[in-house]
Amino acid sequence: FKEIIFMKKTFLTLSLMLFCAAAAAAQDDEFSKGEFFAGYSINRIDVEETGDPDLDDALNEGRNFRGVNVSGVYNLSKYFGLKGDFSWHRKNFDATIPGFTNQPEINATISNILGGVQVKNNSKERRVKPFAHALFGVGITKARLNDAFCQEAFGTNCPAEFRDSQTAFAMAFGGGLDIRASRRVSFRVFQVDYNPLRKNDVTANNIRFSFGIVFH
Repeated sequence: FKEIIFMKKTFLTLSLMLFCAAAAAAQDDEFSKGEFFAGYSINRIDVEETGDPDLDDALNEGRNFRGVNVSGVYNLSKYFGLKGDFSWHRKNFDATIPGFTNQPEINATISNILGGVQVKNNSKERRVKPFAHALFGVGITKARLNDAFCQEAFGTNCPAEFRDSQTAFAMAFGGGLDIRASRRVSFRVFQVDYNPLRKNDVTANNIRFSFGIVFH
């Protein structure tokens, strides 16, 4: 009789251990089905050298565009997700252009509308989460020069403003690091992307930096 009781206790103990192990494994396999990121961003724009030192200095002053970066991910598995990404950056600066007495104000923006894939350990229990992504889409650049430049360059009969807008093939290859603050929120400590824009066989080799908050 004692042997039967001992066997029952042993069986119950083993069953409990197996149940706990299975529950732990199931919990470990749980992953976030999606995420949304919003943060501050800087895009360092690649500026072509014109050969004129004064003009090159003026262009280099406007290289660091500042703005926002948002993205959303739908995770197909624990490690793989589909990602949509949008960023918008702006820069206003005065440029000293040789031959003109006035300093024209340049208002420029660059937008990226991208989509692709992200690789990341999306376990709900993991605290430190490095990630990488490859994104493709369009980049839209816009520039406006004020009427002071227009009057200086073309005379008083020219349009009040000079505007230019271009659309190029855009990409973003990079990644970063998220640190979980709670079950629903993580901090994106950094994200760095090589963000080239290509049009007419010319590539602008931009670099994008972002950080902010991730919601799961």
